[in-house]
Amino acid sequence: MSKLLMFFGLSLVAIIVVIVGGNYIGVWRDPAEKVVLKMYEAISEGDTNAYMDTILPTNRRQPNLLGLVNAISIGIGPVGVDLSKLTAVTISDLDVSIIRSNETYALVQATGKIRYPILMLEVEFCDQHDVRLYSDGKWYVDVYAPERAERLEKILNIRQQELLEMANNPSSQAELNLLRGGFATGLETALDLCE
Repeated sequence: MSKLLMFFGLSLVAIIVVIVGGNYIGVWRDPAEKVVLKMYEAISEGDTNAYMDTILPTNRRQPNLLGLVNAISIGIGPVGVDLSKLTAVTISDLDVSIIRSNETYALVQATGKIRYPILMLEVEFCDQHDVRLYSDGKWYVDVYAPERAERLEKILNIRQQELLEMANNPSSQAELNLLRGGFATGLETALDLCE
């Protein structure tokens, strides 16, 4: 009898450790965070179907020219060029967190590093995604959200102002940093889409 009680006691402790530990390390995340994680995983793996499964169904009817580029391969004699390899990326050090949410909407911020193997380049990125609860009860990323368009317009205005300041003040530190970092710095700036 005592062995049976000890077994149940240890089982209960193990269950509590799994539940508390799982919440602590983020195993059980909010559904809005999960869908953003799945989206980046699909991008990193080049899995178009898994990516589309994370996108709001009404957004799936919008054309995406990058998808067309990814589908084209060119063969000239013995040399073949797969254009999808030119756009392949991998994501690392990904972290997602909810900025704000309600019952049917969440703004999820994603930060991490994006690697472009063809360019032998890795840069940090930050993006904010509008995630909505759809009529099927699942959460999806709304890539054409009006909120995103407003945020990107604000960010574009800030970047334009920064460029104007650099042009009007050629000895500015920002210009020196751009020259030192070159393409990587410009790309990292372009990939900072967080307010």
